[in-house]
Amino acid sequence: RNEADQRGNLAELRRLLGGLGLETVSIWLSGGRFKDLADAAQAGTIVSLPYGRQAARILSERTGAALVETRLPFGLEATECFLRDVAAATGRQARAEDFIRAELSRVVPGLKWMLPYLFFNRKTLFVGDPHLAEGFSEIAEDLGLRLSCCVVTGRAGRQGGPRGKSFPVLHEPGAASESFRRLLREPVDLA
Repeated sequence: RNEADQRGNLAELRRLLGGLGLETVSIWLSGGRFKDLADAAQAGTIVSLPYGRQAARILSERTGAALVETRLPFGLEATECFLRDVAAATGRQARAEDFIRAELSRVVPGLKWMLPYLFFNRKTLFVGDPHLAEGFSEIAEDLGLRLSCCVVTGRAGRQGGPRGKSFPVLHEPGAASESFRRLLREPVDLA
């Protein structure tokens, strides 16, 4: 994909890894040139996000690069986890903690003033990608939102999604599903 949101995701991945002092040699699939995929053979460490676990394992085995399986950096908690996982694998833990502190000191003050006015105690619904659902549920909790339900576009037990939460999670409900239709009739402040 070459849409602006994907280009933004790629830039942010490079920025996060750069914050640890790491150089990004290849991102699969970045939407770039086919030749850029081969640059992955130069990597000392392969960072595996949920969408590409099998490809990352194979690439790691073939190149001898270290493999780090981590979360999608979506939301504050998941991004901290991502940074700490990569830092632990590359011996950059102190640098990660400094980077995380600096990032939080930049982001959190801007959120604090708006929480009670825009987010706190508002009812929300998530419908989408299972790997984004877990991060969204954490974001909702951080913002003081009440997540009424997560509808994920993946089968239960096969893909990601929030676990151990107090709200219902529907996996691939059909449009005619009574539980899905009932859910859509409930009022929410943010979907």
